Amino acid sequence: MKQTRLFLMTCLLTVSAFVAIMYTSSCRKDKCKGVVCQNTGLCSGGSCSCPTGYSGAHCENSTITYQNNSFTDLNMTINGTAYVIPAGSYTDFVGVAGTSISVRNIYTGGGYGQFIDWVDFIDHFPTNGDHLTEPFNVAAGYVYLQIRNISLYNINSLFVNYNAPGESHEYPYLPNDGVTYGIGYYSASTGSEILAESGTFQFSWYPAIPYTVNSTVILTAD
Repeated sequence: MKQTRLFLMTCLLTVSAFVAIMYTSSCRKDKCKGVVCQNTGLCSGGSCSCPTGYSGAHCENSTITYQNNSFTDLNMTINGTAYVIPAGSYTDFVGVAGTSISVRNIYTGGGYGQFIDWVDFIDHFPTNGDHLTEPFNVAAGYVYLQIRNISLYNINSLFVNYNAPGESHEYPYLPNDGVTYGIGYYSASTGSEILAESGTFQFSWYPAIPYTVNSTVILTAD
């Protein structure tokens, strides 16, 4: 009788252990089952670990950076939405690798002078793991004018390329506060005069033009 009870107890323990093992195994589900990681990403614990250059829940995205190397805000329209990238800054755009992005209405400029624009183009989010950076540079044919006024007078009239082709006459207000004010972009012209006025008092410069991309000249009225 005791042997029968011992046999039944052994069977019961064996069955219980088997059920426990099966229950535990059923609870330990493969969290990566059904998770598809793109672009050579690897699944761990139900989440994709992405290689360099890719992001997103399934490593489906890559990045394009638009870098504004000018001295003024860069305006552009990306896939129908307007964006402003501050001077000297950048903005990242993320999208599905291989898809296109439309870049239109691209321009920059100060309060005076000329607007600098770029032709519309189509970009594609990179598929080779690279981080694509598109720099926006102002061509060497233009110069960004800045003026610092430390004189006794407030400036209220400005000629650029005075008495030369492409002359412009504008009316910025430049107080004698020692602050350097950005005026705007102008066509670079060697030997051309820049003339500022305060009533009948005048300031005159013949600045050396760098003739490099993203060039600027800073003039001082004293």
